[in-house]
Amino acid sequence: MNMEAHPGSSATPPTVTCPYCRSTNTELFSLFGQQLLTEQYYCNNCRTPFEYIKDDVHVIPERTNT
Repeated sequence: MNMEAHPGSSATPPTVTCPYCRSTNTELFSLFGQQLLTEQYYCNNCRTPFEYIKDDVHVIPERTNT
């Protein structure tokens, strides 16, 4: 799944670790989980969906004065 950064943002997508098997072989499944501050991910190793709390840097792009 392709995750593009916000325009003007130098933030890279976070490396999300599976809470069940600790694998980093995960992919974004849905931008919103049960709460607006969570995203749903899927672990390709143990094949388990899980929720991840969004980081402020990941949600809000940096603004520059130009």
